[in-house]
Amino acid sequence: MSTAGRVRLTIVLALVAPLLQASLAAAQRSQQPPIIIKEIAVEGTKRVQEAVVLGRVKSAVGSPFNPSLLSEDIRSIFGLGFFDDVQTRVEDFEGGVKVTFVVSERPFVRDVDFVGNKALKTTELQDKVDIKLGSVYNPVDVQRAVEKLRDFYEDQGYFEVQLTPNVEKFPDGDVRVVFNIVEGRQIKIDRIRFTGNKGLTDRELKAALATQERQYFILRGKVQRQRSRRTSSGSSSSITTTATSRPESSRPMWRWTARKRA
Repeated sequence: MSTAGRVRLTIVLALVAPLLQASLAAAQRSQQPPIIIKEIAVEGTKRVQEAVVLGRVKSAVGSPFNPSLLSEDIRSIFGLGFFDDVQTRVEDFEGGVKVTFVVSERPFVRDVDFVGNKALKTTELQDKVDIKLGSVYNPVDVQRAVEKLRDFYEDQGYFEVQLTPNVEKFPDGDVRVVFNIVEGRQIKIDRIRFTGNKGLTDRELKAALATQERQYFILRGKVQRQRSRRTSSGSSSSITTTATSRPESSRPMWRWTARKRA
């Protein structure tokens, strides 16, 4: 063989050798036994039982360690709604691995208080919120309670009510939810007046309305739905409404403009 031929062969062998070594290493790795889960544990639980957490885990002792399945387990545990944080710790253990789910429990609601309510009783307000003593604290539940309390106050005519929730922590981590309330005025309709009604009397128009004087001032569309009513005389009217509120009074005056229709 010529010198040039030997040089070319040497170069080819030098390039192929690393590829052969990599292929052999890959083959050896493919023949290695899988990593087996030898133990599964839970850390950080105080009130939530470990069995509740493990009931959401698909990874099992004796099965191959699977990072993708472990990620699903974390999402499933978090979906219980009891924890602010869920993490895993994987460590060598008895020839395999030990998987530990480390959780951080959400606080529990120990008390619910109402401060500043004078017109409405505390027992009435308690019936309107879904936050129960001993339940897991959830900020979304608190916001929903604020909306329900506001609706209840408005149903009673307190449209200026101000509701501010505060969360106070106990030394052990549990919380007290306090609703601070400024009720404001109870607003009622003082007078209802009609303008433009010719074929219909004020009495006929008032009789056709569900809204009456001295009733609570309803802002959520009930008055607006009273557009057209048929009177006992068989005629009908199209009614538009406006409200006037005087600063010195908690009773607005409604002005109704009626247009007779054939």
